[in-house]
Amino acid sequence: FAPWPMFARDAANSGRSDLIGAEVSTLKWAADLGAPVTSSPAVAADGAVYIAGRDGRVWCLEPDGSVRWVHATGATIERSSPALAADGTVYVTASDGGGQSGGETGLVALNPDGTLKWRFATATAPLHAPTVGPDGTVYGTRELLHPHVDEQPFTRALSGLAIPAAVDSVTIEARDSVHG
Repeated sequence: FAPWPMFARDAANSGRSDLIGAEVSTLKWAADLGAPVTSSPAVAADGAVYIAGRDGRVWCLEPDGSVRWVHATGATIERSSPALAADGTVYVTASDGGGQSGGETGLVALNPDGTLKWRFATATAPLHAPTVGPDGTVYGTRELLHPHVDEQPFTRALSGLAIPAAVDSVTIEARDSVHG
């Protein structure tokens, strides 16, 4: 696995590293991505840095800061740090505002060369960074944007979902403030 393959480093979101940090705080390099970044980068074992810009572009930068590749999702990437799988697949969540722009809304999987591998389209996009479990399972979460305390129990309907052929299974799990 990569040294920091996803948000908070691992599937447990520990945010801890076995590596000792820099003894001197010297900027090694900086990159102008041309758009705000509202997520954390992921770092691969080869030192490549993966960053998702709010403009919907996913960047792979070489260890020296030069560009390896850029993939434009055509959607907004907000608070979704890239997650790296052991096979080099890059996962990120994106939203085109409810399916209006034709962008890659939902969970986006990119090949190691930055080309689109597949996408799991959703009517509303997951808002948080995906996590890759030790067995390669990809997890995503969706935070409801307002309290539903007075709506318990309630139901949600999703339509127009397309499950890519490469996806073996989809698990949907719901939680609430009453039942956990």
